[in-house]
Amino acid sequence: MPLRPSCYNRALDALARRARSRAELRRWLIEREYPADEVEAVLERLVAGRLLDDLAFARGFTHARLGAGRGYGPARVRLELVRRGVAREVIDRVLAEHQEDSGIDPMQAVEIAARKRLRSLAGLEPAVAQRRLVAWLLRRGFPGGLATKVARELIAGTR
Repeated sequence: MPLRPSCYNRALDALARRARSRAELRRWLIEREYPADEVEAVLERLVAGRLLDDLAFARGFTHARLGAGRGYGPARVRLELVRRGVAREVIDRVLAEHQEDSGIDPMQAVEIAARKRLRSLAGLEPAVAQRRLVAWLLRRGFPGGLATKVARELIAGTR
């Protein structure tokens, strides 16, 4: 019977594959049946060694999802970060930082995503295309008012 890798080594392997929040890594290790007290000690060691940082994770995740033309809105990113166990204060801070640093107007972000999606809706009745485009933008996390306005203008050809 092969030796089971240490909890610390499994955590390092998991972080080498992709960035994770503290809560995600805790869940992942516990699913692999490591004792909770050992998992907590490993998480503390990783945090102390700066190998696990929820703020850095949230910044990278947000940049990847909200970067120019990525097609996600802030509500969707917020939801995904909450699901990954990131604290709400960290999420608020990261989204505010991104809004300041990106230089992209929220209306512009909605329009970029909508224009990409609109190509696949060509040939549909305008009302159907608008309804589907708005629904898609809402699922992607864009504000309802902006999604509706941009979709209406793009379908009408005034944008």
